[in-house]
Amino acid sequence: MSCAIALVAQRGGGPLQRDPIPAGSRVQYKSFHSALVNRDLNYAIYLPPSYETSTKKYPVLYFLHGLNENEMRWSTRGGADAVLDKLIAEGKIGEFIVAIPAVDSQSFYTNARGGGAPWEDVVVKEFIPMVESTYRVNATRATRAISGISMGGYGSLKIAMKHPEMFSAVSAHSAALVPSFDSTTSAASGLKRSKRSSIESMELILPGLRT
Repeated sequence: MSCAIALVAQRGGGPLQRDPIPAGSRVQYKSFHSALVNRDLNYAIYLPPSYETSTKKYPVLYFLHGLNENEMRWSTRGGADAVLDKLIAEGKIGEFIVAIPAVDSQSFYTNARGGGAPWEDVVVKEFIPMVESTYRVNATRATRAISGISMGGYGSLKIAMKHPEMFSAVSAHSAALVPSFDSTTSAASGLKRSKRSSIESMELILPGLRT
């Protein structure tokens, strides 16, 4: 069964700005060590309302933040976790986990030439395995989805298409679609937005996540 959720993401302040955590938010902010980039990386984790009182495993959505953003904005600017809590309480959607990694703010979730900044691999080979070994995730293709906004929309589409064995669903919101990167063009200056693919509201498509 499919469910569409309208979520709004708000921008501003740059990736280093740490927003105040909204009252009532249950999103947790943590870090893990990345061997690939040799530093600790922040992440946000939304655990559904019944997580602490149950032993069951949950579907998971990996959400990729946008250009010059960070792992906090999904909740602190968009209030998306409050929207999910409300819809779950009303019985309109099932419960699932949302995990959001913080990557370099202009990485485009792409492995840099030369291997010095392998941001796609950080997500696929480090972040996802860490989440699924740390939290009670139902770690199957049918119950794993990926999404993102702006730069993260590009990342979600690219990662899902390169790893179709991992994800049963993908969505992109206001996706920044970059045709190619070369050695003379930075990610930001090489950005070209596709009008057909630009979605001003976040319409989160989550097939198979209803329980």
